[in-house]
Amino acid sequence: MHVSIGAPDGFNEQWIKPDVEETADVPRGESIFFTFIRRLSSPTSRTIWVIWTPADGSAQKKFVKTIP
Repeated sequence: MHVSIGAPDGFNEQWIKPDVEETADVPRGESIFFTFIRRLSSPTSRTIWVIWTPADGSAQKKFVKTIP
């Protein structure tokens, strides 16, 4: 699958940093990682989007999660 991590503000979100900066191929059952940067000026929570295109080429899917 082709996987991207972003946020409602876009894919250059300053508080969410994917371990891989571009769209990545992730085999079934494997993981993709990111860091939620915490500083004094960081938001207390952030909503992230994980968007992927299944390997069979079907329509993109999106998982949305708010990190406290």
